[in-house]
Amino acid sequence: MKIELTHLFGPKADESPLGYYRRLAEANALWSWKDLASMIQVSASRTGLLGSPDHVAAKLGIPAAWTGGLAQREQHLRALRSLHRSRTDAVCPECLAEDIYLRVSWEHAYVTACSKHRLRLVDHCSACGDSLSPHRERLAQCRCGTMLMQLRSMPATDAQMWLSSLLSTEGTHSGEVTPDVTGVK
Repeated sequence: MKIELTHLFGPKADESPLGYYRRLAEANALWSWKDLASMIQVSASRTGLLGSPDHVAAKLGIPAAWTGGLAQREQHLRALRSLHRSRTDAVCPECLAEDIYLRVSWEHAYVTACSKHRLRLVDHCSACGDSLSPHRERLAQCRCGTMLMQLRSMPATDAQMWLSSLLSTEGTHSGEVTPDVTGVK
């Protein structure tokens, strides 16, 4: 039986695989992506939802190319293992102000800066001090109600920009920045 969602849309080219399902669940007034997983009868786990792209496509009535692409992106993230940020979200408030979705590069623990806005990623709410839970109901809002686009972010250092740019582009672009390595062996 196919599930009829009110709002259907495809994933963004640089969107986090789980972030897509979180955004889809939010747009359809579901509490979380786990509710979406339960509705389509897959395990309410990241692997359950992203490990069955054909089943998910059939149940939601969306193109298998979308779910297949997300599954491939997820496989790449799994290769990161301990370098995958899973206990907290990190976001660029400026990126979220432009378009509310979670970027796949933000899931890498060593991506600490937004190469587009040259700002450090934010992983704590300045209003309540809590980390940005990956289980919060709204992508653009802390559990306390603070809009993440309003959080302040500090400028990134050249070293943060260099490493984050390299990791975000899989080594193809360094953000045209060279870190200062004076005195480093």
